[in-house]
Amino acid sequence: MEVTHEPGRRIEFRSRDSSVTRAVILLVGLVPLLAPYELLIRPSWRGGLTWAWLFCALLSAGAVLVAAAFVGAALFGLSQRVRFDAPRRVITYAHRAPGVRYRVRRFPFSALQGLRVNTRAWSEGPDTYTLVAAVSGHRDIEFGSFDDRVEAERCLAALKDIVERGGRE
Repeated sequence: MEVTHEPGRRIEFRSRDSSVTRAVILLVGLVPLLAPYELLIRPSWRGGLTWAWLFCALLSAGAVLVAAAFVGAALFGLSQRVRFDAPRRVITYAHRAPGVRYRVRRFPFSALQGLRVNTRAWSEGPDTYTLVAAVSGHRDIEFGSFDDRVEAERCLAALKDIVERGGRE
């Protein structure tokens, strides 16, 4: 996650999957391709269509779809940008996901219903923290990723300051 902060003017949060994460997702996505190989190619089916062949073909098609989803996620990755712009009094939320075109939504500060820190408790490892903006007429926008609650609270205070002061010095 990348945070750009211009005190009193704007704060922008950008997140993208790292290259290592994308490589791991790609490699995991290739594993389901073993199913078509093991079920259809390797046995070298002889004869006509049978129920067994049809069942194997159906399983193979599902495996190819799962692999395609993983490969798509690895190649296109999820990216998100949230900008709080005080001079314009606007929140810009832009995101892209595999198979979805780049979307940009703008909300006036007056549509903001609240800002908070959300805690994710993991069964293994330390908790992580994200910021959440509740916007009227839209689902909650979750952004930022923090390992330290103090850092998340610091960003939350800076956001609240920008929203309340609205660019006025």
